[in-house]
Amino acid sequence: MALPTHRLYRQIDQPLHLMGVEPEDIFILAVAFVVCSRVARLIAVAVGVLRLQFLLALLASAALFYMWRRFRVGRPRYFFRHLLAYLGEPDTYRVTPDDEIIPYPL
Repeated sequence: MALPTHRLYRQIDQPLHLMGVEPEDIFILAVAFVVCSRVARLIAVAVGVLRLQFLLALLASAALFYMWRRFRVGRPRYFFRHLLAYLGEPDTYRVTPDDEIIPYPL
């Protein structure tokens, strides 16, 4: 009679979620909230109602996050990381002929 087995480790290919949201999305949400908070502060000071700042920042960051999630539909995982790597070092992704001929050792 065999003992029951349980899977102890997660699958390697399975994405990590925190409350149903990937870490990449949490980063986008945090950046969107900070940027929207700064813009909302300028608007709230110009209007003269400082209580409006948090509400404006919350609504604007929720709208930006919703647009980000709609943009990500159909994109591969880690799209944002690869986009930043491509924008940071575009030469790495350029296909060029191999000029250095290094023979395989026998």
